[in-house]
Amino acid sequence: MGQQKNRFVLVFILFVVPMVLHSQEYLRTTYSTDDGLVSSTIHDSAPPLLELLHLDASGMKFPLNRDITLEYHQNDLTFYFRGISVIDEKAIRYNLKLEGFDREWVRGFQTPNNQYRYTNVAPGKYRFYIQAVNSLGEKSGILSSGTITVKNPFSQTAWFYILVFFLVLFIIFFIANFISKRRLASRLEEEVRQRTRELEASEKY
Repeated sequence: MGQQKNRFVLVFILFVVPMVLHSQEYLRTTYSTDDGLVSSTIHDSAPPLLELLHLDASGMKFPLNRDITLEYHQNDLTFYFRGISVIDEKAIRYNLKLEGFDREWVRGFQTPNNQYRYTNVAPGKYRFYIQAVNSLGEKSGILSSGTITVKNPFSQTAWFYILVFFLVLFIIFFIANFISKRRLASRLEEEVRQRTRELEASEKY
């Protein structure tokens, strides 16, 4: 009986105690991605995980892992992302910046919808950066989108200016040609009148 008791104590010390300590030090989380459910072991003070999802540009969806070219009227941009934390996921804050639009980082932003919106974005090139911060102040790595290009309207492109240049040249040529023809016609009319007067004068004699 004493031998069995000693064996039980030994098993408890060798196996149960380490398992309890290990469970207190590490947490296991399962989260969903586009490839399905992913399970990973995360230290209880690990920084949050962060994923860039997609961009909604005036109602059209674009992936953020490649360069994007938008028409000038697609200038209402909403970025979707997802932060994951085993500590307090609702307390996750975000540092973010749209390079080319924001002068400084937007820090400590919280959102229940996991999105951030920019309106009336002018034509140009942009890149979106984001970082997640958990309730302990631990930060994820900084993620960035591809280059986002908002095109100029046609009235602000080089082709438009070229067309306007040639149109102005055509108008100038047309006006100059019209004036030249009018002057030539007036001169011919004057010559005809002069010749007619000369003929009438010669007939009198």
